[in-house]
Amino acid sequence: MLELHKSKKIFKTNLISTIAATQNLNEAFNAVYNNRKKYHHNNDIWHLSSNWLSHRKQIQNDMLNGTYHLEPVSIKHIKGNWCAKDTVVLRAILNVLNRSLKQTDLFNNVYHLIGNGGVKKATTDAKTAIDSKSYRHLIKSDVASFYASTNHSVLLKECKKYIKDKKILQIIKQYANRLEDYNGEYIHITQGISKGCPLSPLMGAIMLKSLDNKMPENVKYIRFMDDWLILTKTKSVLRKCVKIMHRVMKGLKYKLALDKTFIGKISRGFRFLGQRFDDTGLLGPINKTMKTNGINVINN
Repeated sequence: MLELHKSKKIFKTNLISTIAATQNLNEAFNAVYNNRKKYHHNNDIWHLSSNWLSHRKQIQNDMLNGTYHLEPVSIKHIKGNWCAKDTVVLRAILNVLNRSLKQTDLFNNVYHLIGNGGVKKATTDAKTAIDSKSYRHLIKSDVASFYASTNHSVLLKECKKYIKDKKILQIIKQYANRLEDYNGEYIHITQGISKGCPLSPLMGAIMLKSLDNKMPENVKYIRFMDDWLILTKTKSVLRKCVKIMHRVMKGLKYKLALDKTFIGKISRGFRFLGQRFDDTGLLGPINKTMKTNGINVINN
């Protein structure tokens, strides 16, 4: 049973059995296969698909026994290329966790999660809040090098607040504390989460959940992965949110991207998720020729 109180778990203790269920693994396999069916004939998706029933049985046994091990990640063009089997397992975990999240309102303000509306809903909600004329000030910020700077110990600590199944936590630990293969040279990654991994958006949601929890009720708060927008009615609440933001970032061992941080009046205009805003509402997308960084921190 899911708990709705913030200090309680939101995922079942026996989560591993649900994730390793035949239907869930088949669903994850079909998603990975459809994504890779145009890959080169030497790609491992073809070996996995031709022997899927036997591979599935082995995956189920390993997951239920707590002995599943992720393989090294092949790095091509910055993003990690997880092997087909590991991608199925990680997607199977994601599928179940996402379904569980939909039964709780704990992550409603995190728009990048499946079912929460994405960029379109985030920008629409920002526009609606500004159009209401209820808010005068804002904080727009994000984390500097979010993927690369995520601390593994902190990530596991945050995950343990919500996920109580030790076998799943062990796989998440492997996902974070992984080996990366750079053309045969193996590097042990002790900091940062993997780009291009289906599990990373969820880890991003969990990692910054403590920031979500600290926001006062009388603000409009919108977060998309590590980009967030806080609209406030008064300058005093704005200052309170700035203190909260810095305190939480320090606790999570993150640093703010100061060149992408804006603190001040909405009327001065700001940019968020590729769109331009001011106190009249949504102005439209950022022109590609515009300078996208170097937004000043304004102390109004």
